[in-house]
Amino acid sequence: ITAYPLVFLSLRKQLVDVLGDRGANFAAEKPRLLTLLMLIGITALALRLTNLGRLVGFAGACFGTFLIYVAPALMVLGAQRRGLGPQPKGFAGGLARVGQILLVPLGMSLGVLGAIQSLK
Repeated sequence: ITAYPLVFLSLRKQLVDVLGDRGANFAAEKPRLLTLLMLIGITALALRLTNLGRLVGFAGACFGTFLIYVAPALMVLGAQRRGLGPQPKGFAGGLARVGQILLVPLGMSLGVLGAIQSLK
């Protein structure tokens, strides 16, 4: 019950950000119209979609692999670059760093494969 308003407000803010100054002006001048137009668009999309399993599978393939493989590797590499946490030392440290670097393209590849499979 409470998730939809939170997700909708986030979507609204992102849409306004994507539209730039025009979107910000429109949202400030006509907030109810923006909300109404978004609800009409979401409802039209919901009426058009017949298989939400595909959409959920696609989102899971993309975001799941990002959260499992790509994001942690990028966070570790970014933290090490900023000097946060232990720095990799010696052969084992270099090997760990290579492993983190390789997780990024692996995760992206698995995400693409999962997305393709979910759309079949």
